[in-house]
Amino acid sequence: MKILSNYSNRELNIWGELILNFVVCFYFFNGVFQLVPGSDEYAADLAGIIIGAVLIAVVYSIVVFGLINIITKAEVKDEMDRIIDIRSYKMGYIAMDIFVTLIMCFIILNESMGNIVSIGISEMTPILIAQLLLMTLVASSTVKSLSRLYNYKKGI
Repeated sequence: MKILSNYSNRELNIWGELILNFVVCFYFFNGVFQLVPGSDEYAADLAGIIIGAVLIAVVYSIVVFGLINIITKAEVKDEMDRIIDIRSYKMGYIAMDIFVTLIMCFIILNESMGNIVSIGISEMTPILIAQLLLMTLVASSTVKSLSRLYNYKKGI
């Protein structure tokens, strides 16, 4: 616990958020990519993976963020914290814009060319599009957290 005293409450919460992003992302996408599309159990297995990811996120959040707030004392937000938050949300928004634009270009290319051979995806199904959008949300959240951590350590 002595090692955690070197970090502020805000920094530990940012690290906790980043680790949560990676844990849930790994669990979800590892499970989804092991499913066989078009199988009879696909929807049930996908629902199980989604429920598992939500349960992991809830339990992790309660335990980790609860411990962080017990071990370190909360800090009052000042003007620098608000500026860091604004900059990090801006970076997350820019990342989401880029990823959504890339997904739209991918869909347009896939529809116009019929098949994107280099990636190996022959059909853009609604499930695949939803997974790409979920990847976009996770990526933009990760960019936001990394930006917040960078700006917090740098001190603007």
